[in-house]
Amino acid sequence: MLENKRGKPLVAWYGDDFTGAAAVMEALTFSGLDSVLFLDTPTEAQLKRFNKRKCIGIASTARTKSPKWMDENLPNVFSFIKKLKPELIHYKICSTLDSSAETGSIGKAIEIAQKSYKFQYVPIVVAAPQIRRYQSFGHLFASYGPGVFRLDRHPVMTKHPTTPMTESDVGKHIENQSEHIKINLINIEHLTRNRSIKNIAFSFLNEKKINAVSIDCLDTNHQKKIGELIWQGRNKNRFVVGSQGIEYALIQSWKASGLLEHKQPPSGIKRTNKMIVASGSVSQITSGQIMWAASNGFNCIKFNIKAILGDQSDLSTEVKKIVKNSVYSLENSKIPIIFTANGPHDSSVID
Repeated sequence: MLENKRGKPLVAWYGDDFTGAAAVMEALTFSGLDSVLFLDTPTEAQLKRFNKRKCIGIASTARTKSPKWMDENLPNVFSFIKKLKPELIHYKICSTLDSSAETGSIGKAIEIAQKSYKFQYVPIVVAAPQIRRYQSFGHLFASYGPGVFRLDRHPVMTKHPTTPMTESDVGKHIENQSEHIKINLINIEHLTRNRSIKNIAFSFLNEKKINAVSIDCLDTNHQKKIGELIWQGRNKNRFVVGSQGIEYALIQSWKASGLLEHKQPPSGIKRTNKMIVASGSVSQITSGQIMWAASNGFNCIKFNIKAILGDQSDLSTEVKKIVKNSVYSLENSKIPIIFTANGPHDSSVID
């Protein structure tokens, strides 16, 4: 069975945003692997407190940062994680590839990681069928409502306010962020044949570049093979990049090989009236969620984002108003949702 020897984690992950980092913890915890997520690099005392956790994560805001910020911050983070001696180190990215050469560059993160971990190649797994993200012949597809769209035709991602998606080929998208990286592909045909995908991965290596391999995935059978490739290759390729699809693949492989017991995931939590929801998204999907909440008894409270741009008194006044309205909601058995914008067409976004 899977054990973390002397406190060494099985998986240590660094999420380029909070929700994505939490999604990894969800996948691991629901599979029976106790995990902990820190909001910053943990102290020795914090690590000691959670030393029995099999998996450790750190959430960040790297997805919104520049390459300069990454140069200044990621080396220390990667060095810290390396000292934990995990079996695998996962740089967690969004399942819709939110990034560009200027903002949240995945390519830049791989460049910096190569200096810390000296890997042969980086497995890249973005697809996660469990959340309706699929990759076929290198191209990423993501759901929206009842449909599934290629990323460069996705109704929401093509209109992303910071990193609009114009390229659905995962390898090309990341190569466009770094001139030092060469990304090849393990495709659907490779996965369905009996030939070892490990041999395929090694056949692509380019001595003049930082090597990475983008891997197709449509179902749990593919995930078993992908998880096996990652787990068995961890001694020489400990650093991996992808969505929580990395963990889903590992879990499928661990279960198939008997390393992880099959466990029924929790059915849900009981209803509560003591919860606060906060949203800083301008996504059309989030807008739909806010509208549903408003129609189902939640109290939607808009935070005037312009107050942050004013003086301190403007911000203080706005915060006091939000706190007062939120407390009032809780005292009257309503769940407050504090939001900055109701979709991309909200006046605060347009202004």
